[in-house]
Amino acid sequence: LAIRRRLAERDPGSAQAQRDVWVSLWRLASMDAQGVRWQDVVDQLDDIERRGLLLPSDAHFLVEARALAAAAQTPR
Repeated sequence: LAIRRRLAERDPGSAQAQRDVWVSLWRLASMDAQGVRWQDVVDQLDDIERRGLLLPSDAHFLVEARALAAAAQTPR
């Protein structure tokens, strides 16, 4: 994740570099690893979308991440 973030910082206009970051976050959130929460994934995807770099084929992942983040905040 740290390497992906550094690469994305070096090339902020690269949709692929930005995608690599959110995909890494997604995988970590799925495994509940390294303290990554679904809200972290949503925040990253929202930022990418705001900057116009979210690939149209990835838009459904933002919807799903929002649902997973909401579910994670719901008390059991």
